[in-house]
Amino acid sequence: MFQAHLAKSVLLDTSPFRRFTEAELLAELMSYLPAASVVAEVGSELDDAARSERYKALAGAMNRFNWPKRIAGISGPMQLADAKILLDILRQSDPGKSHVGEVATILRAKQLGVQLVIMDDRDARKKVAGPRGVKTIATATLASEMTYRGALSEEQGWCVFQLAAKGTVFTDFEGALERAAQPATPF
Repeated sequence: MFQAHLAKSVLLDTSPFRRFTEAELLAELMSYLPAASVVAEVGSELDDAARSERYKALAGAMNRFNWPKRIAGISGPMQLADAKILLDILRQSDPGKSHVGEVATILRAKQLGVQLVIMDDRDARKKVAGPRGVKTIATATLASEMTYRGALSEEQGWCVFQLAAKGTVFTDFEGALERAAQPATPF
């Protein structure tokens, strides 16, 4: 299993920010991944979310701590053409979702040689990132890693895990903690 604390570079999609904010654990995420980055498209999604009452803590983190770091999104005719192809792939399985943040994150991660991407969209991870050699983990995996490493209490980790992996039971979280204890897969 890839572990975020070992990655030299990490890009996040919107979902980890949302789940940790919902669990009121954004400060713990910020402490664990202080150099986390997002592409411009995800930054726009975070800005939109931060305007809501539900995610006002996210607005505070972004304004007070200038976190996460923002990098340029997709641009240029080649990247835009690639993005259109990838968006079409993802919209076939989930036509109601935009997928722009996921696609931009994956394309920029590939282009920049980012070691790890954290996102929850299963199709984006399996159908787009994996075939392009972009390594990913889900927010639930990050929560179990942080719990195993002591950055979250078991109660906090379980809270984030449940928010990120709807319909799970505590034994699923225990299994994830066991996997987090295994030697990390090298980048």
